[in-house]
Amino acid sequence: MMKAVGRCSSKLWVGLLFAIGLTPLGAAQPLKTGGTGAAIGTIEVLAQAYRSREPSFQVSVVPGLGSTGGVKAVAAGALDFALVGRPLKPQERADGLVSYEFGRTPFVIVTNKPGVDKLSMSQLERLIGDDSPAWSDGTPVRLVLRPVSDGDTALLGEFSPGVKAALAAAHARGGMVRAITDQESASESERLEGSLGTSSLGLLRAEKRKLTVVTIDGIAPTLQNYASGAWPHGKTMMIVTKGRPNLATQKFIDFIASDSGRQILVDLGHLVTAAH
Repeated sequence: MMKAVGRCSSKLWVGLLFAIGLTPLGAAQPLKTGGTGAAIGTIEVLAQAYRSREPSFQVSVVPGLGSTGGVKAVAAGALDFALVGRPLKPQERADGLVSYEFGRTPFVIVTNKPGVDKLSMSQLERLIGDDSPAWSDGTPVRLVLRPVSDGDTALLGEFSPGVKAALAAAHARGGMVRAITDQESASESERLEGSLGTSSLGLLRAEKRKLTVVTIDGIAPTLQNYASGAWPHGKTMMIVTKGRPNLATQKFIDFIASDSGRQILVDLGHLVTAAH
């Protein structure tokens, strides 16, 4: 049986948002947000910077929602804006949700194994797929998996057909660690000796995680390589609102789109457009 870290469903979180009496959409302050964990740290850094201009600005982040939970919550009016790491579905757009892309960040392989900062694709396939994977010094690899249906599992499977097959084998094994959220995945990858997991460059930088980003087949997941397509694996980060943003949310979006906001995003490992 797989060990699951965190089990709160999107529907339950949406219910909890109302149960704890959050202010409905359109309220002044603090703004309420939640969604993909890959964007939470980045938004908190941006919010802190924005407060230097607007001292009264506050944003409250509901953890553990994921992109789909965030979309459902903002559609229900429980959030001012959601943080989403996938395109909106046609039905979501038809229901009046709108999105604003604020950056793209590389999807990366991470480890806390000392001395490991590069792997070949065949090594990655073996370390994921073997029944008892071990590092070159013989110590065990502690895989940190995401749920089968999670978007990060699909992103990892796109590295190669061999990685996709290895993932299927890993999920079929017993006793595996499976992290439900992006933050749980990073925390387990930090905690487990000899870990091997996935994350995003934006999360690692914003949250100052103590993990090594792994180069694959000699290609590092830098912003330059991501921009050129040499490293093709990444996530698109979006703010989603129900209809037009309320005034406070729009002002925050305007700050994110400003020169100062874009520089923060670049520093935190995001590609951004030249202008919005």
